Amino acid sequence: MNSTTLPEIANNGSKYSEALGPFILTFDILEVVVGIVAILINSLAIYILTTRLKLKQSDTILSFIVSIFDVVYSLFTIINCLVLWITNHSAILDTLYAQFNGYLFFCLGACVIDSVMLLSIIRFLAIYKQVQYSNRFWVRLILGLAMFNFMLGLIPLIQNQFKVQPSLKYCSVEFSFQNNWSVNLYYCIIWIKLTINMTIIMVCYFFISLFYYNYLKNYNEEEVEESEKLPKFNWRDLGGIQFDTGSIQLELDKIIIFRGKKRGEGLGELVILQLTTQPRQ
Repeated sequence: MNSTTLPEIANNGSKYSEALGPFILTFDILEVVVGIVAILINSLAIYILTTRLKLKQSDTILSFIVSIFDVVYSLFTIINCLVLWITNHSAILDTLYAQFNGYLFFCLGACVIDSVMLLSIIRFLAIYKQVQYSNRFWVRLILGLAMFNFMLGLIPLIQNQFKVQPSLKYCSVEFSFQNNWSVNLYYCIIWIKLTINMTIIMVCYFFISLFYYNYLKNYNEEEVEESEKLPKFNWRDLGGIQFDTGSIQLELDKIIIFRGKKRGEGLGELVILQLTTQPRQ
């Protein structure tokens, strides 16, 4: 059986796509909408990272690379959906299109996951361990992983081992003892690599969350300790104090303003003002 064919599928995918009904169309539309939103968000992120943050830190540089990979992957999904709509899903059954579909799908997806994994490691080292490596080190590492993904994907691509999935949207490698050992090795490597990446991402962000939790907890405890050091004021202490405004009398008696002349005028002028404030009734 050809690697790009499926059981019970003729030379075009119209019969299969009609059997799926509105579900496949809804899924396609949703995927296109998500792809467009991802392109817009990542384009905004690229603009901020390049114009505002100037790509000076390791995490900003890697975030820029993640956004680039995500934009390319989103463009790939949108173009793939449009091609399948135009050809009524029959394009996926073409050997050349199917092989490059599976190749790009797995290579670009692996690059995105690798970038997110490295970004989580950078933040974990900087926040939890206070350790930083040079920008050149991280750039070389992500480019090396990307090259590894594309080189590794050549194994099933050359042997035409990407097979069409039941959704008639993507192609992937399937594990089988009938395959060449190199194809099964590729299958194992990509899934082991994905498992390791997801584990690293979850562990790194767990410790980052734990760090911020302890930081906020200690910060709140310090605020409580400082507030306890302040003198406490009890409003009940004022219960026995009575204020009698009627007995308060402000009296300014005999305010003497002396205006003296410095030379030859004797005592000068005396102006006596008496102001008395009567108690309130």
